[in-house]
Amino acid sequence: MFKKSESEKLPPLPKPPTVEQIVEDMETFKEEGHEVEKFREIIADSKNLDRDWWRVFHTFMEDNKQLELTDETIQQLKSSLIDANTEILNAKADIHAKIEEQKRRLAKIRECWECNERAKSIEK
Repeated sequence: MFKKSESEKLPPLPKPPTVEQIVEDMETFKEEGHEVEKFREIIADSKNLDRDWWRVFHTFMEDNKQLELTDETIQQLKSSLIDANTEILNAKADIHAKIEEQKRRLAKIRECWECNERAKSIEK
């Protein structure tokens, strides 16, 4: 009645990687990300400073804007991680509660079964 048919059975889980495979993956891992621009060199030429001060200022303002955007992104990611962590902790608590409930049910079943076994042995 409660047997699963062959089509309903789940496929076997894949084998976990060996320690050697994990170490090999760690050695070949390369983080991909944004390339950081090299620091700009400002030539301290007194002739050009008067004329190019606005470029330095504009560059500074663009860098500052980029820094603010990066900081905002970091704060959003931090918030997302905190939310995900809370969700995981809640799921963990739910799972533990379900496990404890199952343990209580099994203990009651075991107790009833033992009572029945004792009753059978007394009847004999």
